[in-house]
Amino acid sequence: MDDDIAGSAQPNARPGDVRVADVSGPDGVPDGKITPDDRIIIPRDPKWLGSFSSSFRFKGFELSADVYTVQGVTKSNQFLYEYNQGGRMDGVLNGVKRDYWTPEKPSNNYFRPHNVNYSEYRDAVGYQDASYVRLKNVTLTYDLPQKWIKTVGLSMVRIYISGDNLITKTKFLSYSPESEVDDYPETRNYTLGLNINF
Repeated sequence: MDDDIAGSAQPNARPGDVRVADVSGPDGVPDGKITPDDRIIIPRDPKWLGSFSSSFRFKGFELSADVYTVQGVTKSNQFLYEYNQGGRMDGVLNGVKRDYWTPEKPSNNYFRPHNVNYSEYRDAVGYQDASYVRLKNVTLTYDLPQKWIKTVGLSMVRIYISGDNLITKTKFLSYSPESEVDDYPETRNYTLGLNINF
């Protein structure tokens, strides 16, 4: 908080409370008050998204991979502040581990614990960068040599193993940046199969 809390835009704030920006006023100059006019619009759409696919073949083996990414998206993460979604902010032992503000360790990550799940503007801490990179699929196949399978009247025998949603790299603190906090996350799937052509 400002050194002069009483003279700031949040005169009733205490050390460790959520600090919000005073961005409104005549000609865009802060007016020294926090009002609904200080709200800003946070775009929901990502700045860009993309995918990358590649495959490598060596003798009878083939390895393919698909990578998908979404970048520049901000999302409200109710898991961080909403009691009904598991976002306890009162510092209880069974709560989610957070870097709370304390007199011994002041930080700018999360406001001080409360004995009740309330802090003015607490939902402001729930907006996070939901950008991510996901290894969407990896598949490894092996085609048995023709000289092995022709003797039994087969034209192709392919063994494969595939994995979906294997790795997701993100700063978004929830099960998945693509889902709501109370939704089930995307499953990680593995498939082992055999294709036989006569």
